[in-house]
Amino acid sequence: MDPRAVSSPLQVFNNVAAETVVYLANLLLYYKILMNRFPPILPAGCLPLLLCFYVIFQVIYPVHKSKEFWRVIIRSLVAPLCKVDFFATYVTDVMTSSVKTTQDIAWTFCFFLSGDFLLNLEDYHRKGLSWQHSAVYVNLVIPALCVLPLWLRFQQCVRRYHDTQKRFPHLANCLKYSMSFTVALFGVFSPPHSTTTAVKILWFVMYVVSTLYTFSWDVLQDWGLGHPMYGFLRKKRLFPRSSVYYAAVVLDLVLRFNWLYSLIPPGHNPLPFMHSSTLPVVITTNVIVCEFLRRTMWGFFRVENEHLNNTEGYRSTDHVPLHFTTPTAREKPRKKGVLVIGEVLAVTVGGIAMATAAIMAARDQMRASP
Repeated sequence: MDPRAVSSPLQVFNNVAAETVVYLANLLLYYKILMNRFPPILPAGCLPLLLCFYVIFQVIYPVHKSKEFWRVIIRSLVAPLCKVDFFATYVTDVMTSSVKTTQDIAWTFCFFLSGDFLLNLEDYHRKGLSWQHSAVYVNLVIPALCVLPLWLRFQQCVRRYHDTQKRFPHLANCLKYSMSFTVALFGVFSPPHSTTTAVKILWFVMYVVSTLYTFSWDVLQDWGLGHPMYGFLRKKRLFPRSSVYYAAVVLDLVLRFNWLYSLIPPGHNPLPFMHSSTLPVVITTNVIVCEFLRRTMWGFFRVENEHLNNTEGYRSTDHVPLHFTTPTAREKPRKKGVLVIGEVLAVTVGGIAMATAAIMAARDQMRASP
């Protein structure tokens, strides 16, 4: 990002403090009007709508600070039609940790567009939210939001393979995201009240395998750790204490299971050892918070490793000369061929096939369940 457009820590703190005050004041006024303890200047449901407009304004303004962010978002959405840089992949990785938040945003849009925010408590308890159980929302909107960030990263890996002609790490990374959205789709489309334990155990095995593969990728590839001669870390490190890296590895292992489960939408519980078909709200909240903390921790070591080692080859040269040195960078060789295009198509078709198989298996289970 442009350094001139980056806010200082004090500005970030001031913005957070101001938005928190606005949110708490809006929440207090909402409950006061709802409980008839404040003159009803306007319907209570209009206050959350005003809060949403305020948040949208904060995201867009000032334009010179937000345009780079939106540019990267657009570049991520059109992958693999354009060249992929490190910042685009980093932002899309963050998007994979924001699935629950994105689902809440979709719920908010449907809530306001349907006009249900104007319902009083009696009408709400009598009618409920009819759109929340509609086929379009349950079978299209929510599943699409669950797998869209994973699919975008999958396509970015395909584009990176096309540009670099290197099967590793890009095709191996494609496999990682294929496994993740296969597990997510199976969990989304499986019947929430199914009593078939065998199917839940199969899903759980897929869940564990995908999580361990993703965790291994974090440690070995994204962070560049795991070298026995350096204490299973790496030679070049920016953090002075080795304990920081060991603690990060342990936390990432635990929280990676939390991340994959965050892809399962509300109302679904494919786990064989939990009898309830839905997750309590408090667990969902903790899942969101823990995943944001894990992704923040992951980002520190990911940027550190890429800065030191250029692991993904985003720089076209192996050596970055200083202003007082003679440029002696060695350009990386490039290969072209029809074989690369064929492999790209094969990987894409394979990813689609895995997702389709997961949906079909879950649908068959739904038809078989009473």
